[in-house]
Amino acid sequence: MAVERWFNAAGHLAGPVDPPLRPDTREPFGLDDFARVLPAAAGAQELSADPWLCVPGEVLRVLRRWRPTPLVRAAAMEAALG
Repeated sequence: MAVERWFNAAGHLAGPVDPPLRPDTREPFGLDDFARVLPAAAGAQELSADPWLCVPGEVLRVLRRWRPTPLVRAAAMEAALG
């Protein structure tokens, strides 16, 4: 069974993670900045504090087609984390 959501460690921290800074201005990256270097969905995931993020459909299709072994949930790790 293929994993359909990514685990986002930032969503489980006590407080928010500082955003990455633009190297030219030292200001926080925003969605517009990420759009220059990443697809929109990847930029949104990068800034998200949600504990679980949906794997984009196109990524799932590629994983299912080309991955030599199935990508499965780490159930034991999830249980250990609570």
